[in-house]
Order: sequence, then C-alpha cells, then structure tokens
Amino acid sequence: MICTWGAATHLGYGPEINQDRMYPEGSGRSPEPVVMMVADGLGGEKFGHVSAELAVTTAQAAAGSPADRVRVANQAILDLVRREPRWKGTYTTLTLVEFSEGMARVAHVGDTRAYLYRQGRIMELTNDHTVAWQWVQRGMDPVAAQSLPNSGSLVRVLGYGEELEVEETKMSLKDGDRWLICSDGLYRMLSDRDMRGVLESGDAEECVWGLLEKALSRGASDNVTVVLADISS
Repeated sequence: MICTWGAATHLGYGPEINQDRMYPEGSGRSPEPVVMMVADGLGGEKFGHVSAELAVTTAQAAAGSPADRVRVANQAILDLVRREPRWKGTYTTLTLVEFSEGMARVAHVGDTRAYLYRQGRIMELTNDHTVAWQWVQRGMDPVAAQSLPNSGSLVRVLGYGEELEVEETKMSLKDGDRWLICSDGLYRMLSDRDMRGVLESGDAEECVWGLLEKALSRGASDNVTVVLADISS
C-alpha cells in the first residue's frame, strides 16, 4: 500500500501559543510503513507545547508497537519533569497511527482523534478519555454523563503517571481509505457531516487545507491541527 499525506496546523483565534504538534509536518508520499500522529499539549500556555513536542519526537524515534511508542513518550515526559521540576504539570494527548503490512494500528490517549473515511462514511475510531467517557464506561447514560460538572475534563494523558493505559485499535487497509488525525480544535468546530463534505473530493493536501479553513471560518478558538493520509494500492 502507498500512503499519500498532507498536514497543517494553525494557531486559531485566541491562543498565544500553538500547543499542538504533528508528524509528519508537511505533505509526502511513501510506501508503508508510515507513522503519523497529533499531540495536543496541556498544562497552561507556558507548558503544553513542551510535552506535545517531546511526545511526538520521542514516539517517532522509538521502536516497538504503536502502544509501545506512546508509553516511551510518556516516560520521556516524566523523566523531563524529574530532571527539571519547572516543567511539572505539563501533559499531552497523543493519537498515533502506524500504517504497516496492510494494516492501520492506532494507539491513543486523550481527546485528539482518529477518523476513517471509507466508501462515503466517516467513522470515529477513538474515544475521548474524559470524565463523561469514564462514567459511560461505568454504565451511566451518555446524555446524563455529558451534563456532569467537568464532563469534558481529561482523565487519561501522557505525563501524569508511570502506568499509562493506551487505547489500541487495528483495521485492515483498503484502497481508497482516507485516515484523518486531528486535535479538538478541528472537531469542536465541525460536525461529522461538515468533515465528510470536505473529504468527499480533492487530494490529501487539498482536504487538509479545506478542513483547516472551514474550522477557521467558524471562528476556531483553539489550535487546529490536521494530518490526513490517503491509501492506495
């Protein structure tokens, strides 16, 4: 399988610092294996970009499965804080997709997301690891869970502790697949229908910029980051 991709990020309207990080940082084309990821840093504008940058660079260089890469990135953040306590409180999400041997393997922590657009349908492949999600896992009605105080607060991030549970998903690749990895700055501005409308036509780079521009046209109040890969035989 061949991967053809595009990637873009924007500060958005409001933030002073872009705390999102992505890999790759531009467009390209390559036979598999290929790794792509998006991280969204947390911990205040002075800190979030530190953990996001470290997570992406560490995971990109690490060996092992996608989940192993995420765990190595988590350890790198913890080690940084031990060496330099001034960075205490820096955390990040990370969504990583590896295309290899005809498969897509997803490793995910937080509320960045991976989507698959296939045969006219868009499918969300990751869970947002929030307070609401946690209560739904315990049996609470999803609507009731969303009404809880701090329902959107994250309960699983890199940099919080040694024992990190990584969500894993794998799927067979098909000719014509479009894989989208993004930060919450995109999907909080656009519905699935909005995204599907952009993903229906154009090449990977055109779709990336189309999604980014549509989010900005809605007044994106957060950083917006988009990585998109087209799969062809």
